[in-house]
Amino acid sequence: MDIVKKNMWSIVCGVVAVLAVLFTYWPLSGKFIELNGKLGQSVEEQRKFNQLNNTNPNMPVIDPKNSEVMKLNQFPTEKVIEKGKQVVGKVHTEAEKLGQKAMEMNKRDPLVANALLVGREPFMSSFKQEYYAALDQLRKDMDAITVPTEEEIRLKIEEIWKNDYEPLISKVGDVAQNEQQVHQEFDERKKDIPKLMRMERAAQHVMYVNPEKPGPTPGTTNGMTTSFDYHPGITAPDDRNLPNQIDIWSAQLGFWIQQDVVNSIIETNKGAKTVEDAIVKRLIRTDIKKEYMTKTGPVQIAMATNASNIAPPNQPGQPQDDPSASGPPKSFGYTVTGRVCNPAYDVMHFTVTVDADAQRFQTFVNNLTRGKFITVIRINMRGVDRERIQQTSFYYYGKQPVVRMEIKCEAIFFRSWTVDAQHPLMPANVQKLLQIKQVPTGVAEAR
Repeated sequence: MDIVKKNMWSIVCGVVAVLAVLFTYWPLSGKFIELNGKLGQSVEEQRKFNQLNNTNPNMPVIDPKNSEVMKLNQFPTEKVIEKGKQVVGKVHTEAEKLGQKAMEMNKRDPLVANALLVGREPFMSSFKQEYYAALDQLRKDMDAITVPTEEEIRLKIEEIWKNDYEPLISKVGDVAQNEQQVHQEFDERKKDIPKLMRMERAAQHVMYVNPEKPGPTPGTTNGMTTSFDYHPGITAPDDRNLPNQIDIWSAQLGFWIQQDVVNSIIETNKGAKTVEDAIVKRLIRTDIKKEYMTKTGPVQIAMATNASNIAPPNQPGQPQDDPSASGPPKSFGYTVTGRVCNPAYDVMHFTVTVDADAQRFQTFVNNLTRGKFITVIRINMRGVDRERIQQTSFYYYGKQPVVRMEIKCEAIFFRSWTVDAQHPLMPANVQKLLQIKQVPTGVAEAR
């Protein structure tokens, strides 16, 4: 006990020292963890600073004709950042102008606007008249002609006999003196009339088209399809039956596509005087699918005629667009481009078949897509026996090799003008068929 008393202060100091060491690790352990976290954060900030300090930034690429990436060679200053904002604004403005220009290139005028906007007489009858007149005008614009028919040849032979040979028969009273001789001369000439007529047409026109079938249901004649695609729902002008709005819309789309095809042929054959000079020598067939390509497959436009075929919007199980996806949806199960109808545009397919110069046909393919929203999907090509087709079908193509091309294409129509909120050309039932969002007025929303 005496020892304790004599060393009391030493013992107290020792206990205090031990307690000080213990309290260092007990209440301050959380503080050490906090400090260690801040240290790690400082190290990360130092790493980022070094990365920025050692990075050589690139200049933005703003020239669409030049893909070269230029070095900035300095860290972006406030002045450089402001310059960048100006460039971004300019690019945005130019993008809007480009979009407007694209819409103007794609926009078309309907044959009879009120046939779609109003949808009743007398506009429905007017559409029939304008539709057939416009298709006939397309043929004239191409300077196209048909091979002479047997009836045309017969009438020509009768005309030549009446004008050139019948007056040569001399008579004494009522008795013909040289009738047999005149008939012999005429029979010799008559043998060459069909060939001369065919060669004359090839020399006076630029290209051929197939004969058109007269009557209430144009489309085929003598087992041969016509060169143009006549919508079956648009009866002949002299037929009293009227088309409905859905058929008018489908026929109007088909006419716009054929207008593009014809304009491409005209551009391709520019400067040609005869069939032999021309690149496109014959328009054999234009086949337009009366359907839209959607993400679930082809949808017949005619389905919109019956309201029961139109599914309600947001139907359970119906495929929905991915809102996080950038750009229009793609569906490669139906076409190599993957393009399908979407809020920006609608997609249709068509096929055009032509006989063309084997060495220059690429000019037509280029003109078919240049300045138009048409994409060539596939081309099937085979050689044409010129001698055989001349002898059997009387098409005179000239001496250069000829190929027959079957070109499958894709056409796009922007909704910014087909589904315009003020003057929607697309009928309401077609809009509903395509699941286009409707505004409270009942008019589809243009997006």
